[in-house]
Amino acid sequence: MLRTLLATRLADTWFFLIGFAKNDRANITNAELQALRALADELLPLSPAQLALAAHAGTLLEICHDLATQQHPG
Repeated sequence: MLRTLLATRLADTWFFLIGFAKNDRANITNAELQALRALADELLPLSPAQLALAAHAGTLLEICHDLATQQHPG
């Protein structure tokens, strides 16, 4: 089993913050929680233009799961 933590405001943008196997560790520490909340506070207000710039620079990796926008080799 895996545990993942995400940041979102339930809109169309979600950020994967951390993931780990439950058999590797029970949970995150309070210090990690505070750091992840601070990261989410920085990520969530970013505009689409800022997100595109960060993705282009390699700071963020965009993962799309929309079949309508994916191109499949023919």
